[in-house]
Amino acid sequence: MDRKTLDIIRSFENRRRSSTRLTDLPDGTYEGQVPGFPGLIDRFTALKETMEFLIPRWPDFSIEPEKPDTVRVWMWPLDDPQPADPFITFIVSSPPATGVSVNIALARRPPGAHLIRYEVSVETVGNDSRSAPQLLIVDLAPPYYSHVGPIPPPLPPVDLPTPASLVYFLGLPNETAWFRVPPYLDLMPGDYGLFYYNNSDTPYLPTAGSTDPKWVLPADLSFPLPLSVVQGSPDGLRSVRYELHDAAGNPAKLSAQYLFDVALFPEPSNFKAPTIDLAVPGDQLLDRQDTAQLNGAIIRVPAYDDFLRGADGDVLSVTLTTSLGSQTLADVPLGNNVFPLQVHAPYAVLVLLYGATVGLLSMTVSYVIRRRSVTYPATFTTTTDINLFVVGPANPNDPDQTNPNLNAPIVRGEDATGTEGNDNELIPDHANRRANVYIVLWSVAPTPDARPFTLYLFYEGVQVGQLFVPSGVANQVVTLQIPWSVISEHGNGLKRVHYAIGAEGSTNRQYSPVTLVTVTANIINLAPPVVRNLIGSGIINCTSFRPVGPPPGNIVVFIPASEHFTVGMIVTVHWKGYRDDAGTIEVPAVAGSKDSPPLTQAMVNLGFEVELEDYFTRFKPIQPTHDDRLAGSARVYYSIVLASGPVNSSEATPRVRGQLVGGATGTFCDGTAVPAP
Repeated sequence: MDRKTLDIIRSFENRRRSSTRLTDLPDGTYEGQVPGFPGLIDRFTALKETMEFLIPRWPDFSIEPEKPDTVRVWMWPLDDPQPADPFITFIVSSPPATGVSVNIALARRPPGAHLIRYEVSVETVGNDSRSAPQLLIVDLAPPYYSHVGPIPPPLPPVDLPTPASLVYFLGLPNETAWFRVPPYLDLMPGDYGLFYYNNSDTPYLPTAGSTDPKWVLPADLSFPLPLSVVQGSPDGLRSVRYELHDAAGNPAKLSAQYLFDVALFPEPSNFKAPTIDLAVPGDQLLDRQDTAQLNGAIIRVPAYDDFLRGADGDVLSVTLTTSLGSQTLADVPLGNNVFPLQVHAPYAVLVLLYGATVGLLSMTVSYVIRRRSVTYPATFTTTTDINLFVVGPANPNDPDQTNPNLNAPIVRGEDATGTEGNDNELIPDHANRRANVYIVLWSVAPTPDARPFTLYLFYEGVQVGQLFVPSGVANQVVTLQIPWSVISEHGNGLKRVHYAIGAEGSTNRQYSPVTLVTVTANIINLAPPVVRNLIGSGIINCTSFRPVGPPPGNIVVFIPASEHFTVGMIVTVHWKGYRDDAGTIEVPAVAGSKDSPPLTQAMVNLGFEVELEDYFTRFKPIQPTHDDRLAGSARVYYSIVLASGPVNSSEATPRVRGQLVGGATGTFCDGTAVPAP
């Protein structure tokens, strides 16, 4: 409300009391009249297109339509003289007891102070009577209308703690905290406020038991925030804002917010010491192997009492400390994470804390719980040793343990004359001999002469040799050997060779890139299968089948035990038929194979039998006519699959005789006649 409005009302009322006449008709009444402020209409009415001005019914009013009374109404600005002509004139007979309504249109009542009076020509009396001028004020100025900038936030209670706990509210009279609106220049009687908690769009009810959110401001501009309102929202950083209105209902802008921490939930407690993956519990050491596996370190914080989840819940902050300094890791919100809560320490942080240390360095892990504006330190800490030092060149790919600045090894085999073969290739000429491994020492700082070191050689992940180098030289060639027993044990195929370097007394290693070596030096021998029930000097005839028949059953083949068999392996038996005894003229229709069941330990140890079905496909077509009766053979072998690839056994080559004499052209083993040629 404009301060001049109150001055106008007071001044006008004082003048009017001294100038009132007995002949004046009573004042009319306004729609939207603000109680206690004569002439002031409220904002809602002031902005309507229509506004009712109600003229009281006058004495001796006309009741005859033929002789009506005449009503005239004038309206003019407060400081201007009354105009000669009324803005409206109309006739009335038998006016209602409630009075006569006159509309004052929106365009006729702009903001400001105006005067209104009316006059009635009473037909029965024959005279005109007037009311005294009365005040009409349209004031749309809200509180803070002269204020520049945002509306300031409310002022908190002087004893408001951080956080505002349940204990705090319960200790207040009526469990209510009292905030205040900051003093403002445009304060007027009748100003009231609407108050908002936690950015709600709906004002809260400041008075218990009342449904009216309005709070008329007292002299000290205080307003209540009951515990019941605070309990309607979860814990967190919460806001209080106000919106002031004057007596006419003109609203000021919503104020800035006052933020404060509300913590009705109990504070966290019963903290426990953190753990460190691969170190505590464990060997109490974080070395390079651990940090490579975890890309740093993983700290785990156990569950504690009264933890709080959610956007305004707990945040864990872990700090690592050594004698060289401290590093606080990135905060981890509790959110929906499970306990123990995992916090990752990047490898780069560990490097900063370790510095140029050689050997063990003690590191302490501590943590705090931050619940918005309050920090709760855990009293328990955990200590472990950390060792990141490793001999050898700097590794651009730390914490990866493979260092590209180490040269890959070169492997060469030797034949019986001592002549070496091609790089990274072991062929049958190199069988039963060790292989040479050549390592060119690195040339990247720190170079090999910086300190003693040991080379560890690996073949297929198995350490096969080591060499202590007390003082190396950049690009020096060092030679180690791979024993034949190791080469033989791992068979043929692509084999991995690499080396590591380390210092005495340290578990830390750096590894070279892997060299792939093509190995075919291992000659694998599988004994031939044994065809059961042969006749004479290795002949399959009609009596070799089981059952003998007719019709004949199956050929039984025995697979002898082999050191190359393993439990679960599948052995495939192959059979081919030939027209001649030498096994050179193949019968394409007589070819096939059969898989064994997965080998059991007994089959591996003792060998096993496989039955080849059947007579009509495996045997009979080899000697199809009478002229073929004197020659025929088969080749039988089996195959397995090793890591180096498929391996075939030696062959069994029995002769085949499948015709019986008798009849014109003889008969087959199944009793059918043999066709003529």
